[in-house]
Amino acid sequence: MGSHTLRDREIDDLLHQYDSEDRLEDDDDSVIDPDFQPLLEGLEVFSDFEGDTAVDIDAIVEEFECSEPVAGPSSLDLGQKESHSNKATTNKKGKKRQLQWKTKNLVLNDQQLRFKLKLFKIRPIVEALNRTFSTVPLETYLCVDEQICSTKARSNLKRYNPKKPHKCGYKIYVLSGVSGFAYKIEPETGAENVVLPDEPDLGASSNVVVRMARGIPRHQNYQLYFDNYFTSLPLLEYLAKEGILSLETVRRNRIPDCKLPADKEVMKKERGFSVEYVANMDGIDVSNVIWKDNKIVTLASSFAGELPKAQVRRYDKANKKYINIYRPHVVGEYNRHMGGVDLIDSIMG
Repeated sequence: MGSHTLRDREIDDLLHQYDSEDRLEDDDDSVIDPDFQPLLEGLEVFSDFEGDTAVDIDAIVEEFECSEPVAGPSSLDLGQKESHSNKATTNKKGKKRQLQWKTKNLVLNDQQLRFKLKLFKIRPIVEALNRTFSTVPLETYLCVDEQICSTKARSNLKRYNPKKPHKCGYKIYVLSGVSGFAYKIEPETGAENVVLPDEPDLGASSNVVVRMARGIPRHQNYQLYFDNYFTSLPLLEYLAKEGILSLETVRRNRIPDCKLPADKEVMKKERGFSVEYVANMDGIDVSNVIWKDNKIVTLASSFAGELPKAQVRRYDKANKKYINIYRPHVVGEYNRHMGGVDLIDSIMG
């Protein structure tokens, strides 16, 4: 069959043979064919539109973008490139996907989520150690003190205490006996100040003693010693009502309506001078004793006082000789039973 060359008129007729009578393309979406108008009016979708009804397309798109992503392969597809204008939306979606992954793959108990406890990875180990320590019978004389566990790690939990053998490291509260055995430990993270319903809220430092004393039997004449970091008179009252005897050093500004002589007056007295005042707090007798040695020492106790006094030997730098001075009974009891945690530090060092 031979070739046939199309003329220009024939080519033009072929190109326009599908044009409508109004010279419009059939696939033009901008104009609705009048022949299909009755069909559209019969549909339920178009029955509610009357006249020129404005539709906010931007609001619909924004609502679609802010909706939560559906779990599936599409929600984890991070390979798609995002434009600069959608960068903020992409960051929000990325954080939402990250949270979905954590809640799906990480197992956290309710208590950790509620109090946001730090050190949650080693918390089970600490609890297991405390359960093992609690199987050993308690000594009569107990003390609560701080211990610094030295470390070179970088952590916001590191503390500095110049009075400890290891001055920089993790702080641990220890309940110890005179023998140097630790009955309970509690790492300090700043988030342990949890008060039980039957316990008073005595402040962050005093609440440490309340927590450490939970395992001490009540009304069996156990004696608890601690320093002035933890001491407050309401704490002495609470321990006495619980049947736990306590003795501790105390800061003068933590004694309301203090009648003890001022430090300037005490420094004018001779070495060994002491004064005692006894106060009654809701039926509990609390003894406050101030004593002058090289420095002024103030103590408070619910079972010990100034008497009987004992003589102790001290070195007098001014006269370059040893002298005998009087020491209150409460000071001797404190020195005899307060060194349990320091003994642990010396053994570990």
